[in-house]
Amino acid sequence: MSQPESPATWRLCRFNRNGDVPAGYRESYEMIEEATGTVRASCDLLGRAVETPFTILDDGGDTWQVMPNRKVMPTRWTLVADNGDVQLQLDLRLAGKLINPLQRTSLALIDASDNEFARLIDGRKGVAERMLGSTVNDWILVRNEHPIAHLCSLPSREPRRKGVIGRITSFLTPGDRGIVIDSAELSLSAVELLALMAVHNDVTMPL
Repeated sequence: MSQPESPATWRLCRFNRNGDVPAGYRESYEMIEEATGTVRASCDLLGRAVETPFTILDDGGDTWQVMPNRKVMPTRWTLVADNGDVQLQLDLRLAGKLINPLQRTSLALIDASDNEFARLIDGRKGVAERMLGSTVNDWILVRNEHPIAHLCSLPSREPRRKGVIGRITSFLTPGDRGIVIDSAELSLSAVELLALMAVHNDVTMPL
């Protein structure tokens, strides 16, 4: 897989695919390189991403599997290549959350050697703020407490219509979630970013 240049913005586009869909189909995701508008990775979700294995297709035609560690209340998800190699692991760090339910971590990012190299955390430091719930813009990716990326809201890619109707439609049309790579320290591929965003969305903002 090719690695994204840094800094860069990636857009997670969520939609319902028309036509024949597999049994249990929930929705589809695309990870789009914002600078070029190119879809670099995509997947169909059959149920919730945290509970059901799903396949990611990259722009080179290769496929990758995201596998939860168990069917009931999974705590780790593994991104595996077709040859069986582990590409990335995402962990809830459940033990820490049981001790401190208000801890800031969403997911720990772990490499194939089982070494943690980054964490996705709630960037707000105040406990009172975090008790009120989070939005997509509150999450940042850190390495050794140093920010290397952040999640954000992106406006819809749909062309805006003119006039009052256009303003109303724009207001009612939800935008997309994105991730901005702020540091050259982060070299996650589009497939890895898609796996991270899909699991994080279900962990923190279930529909």
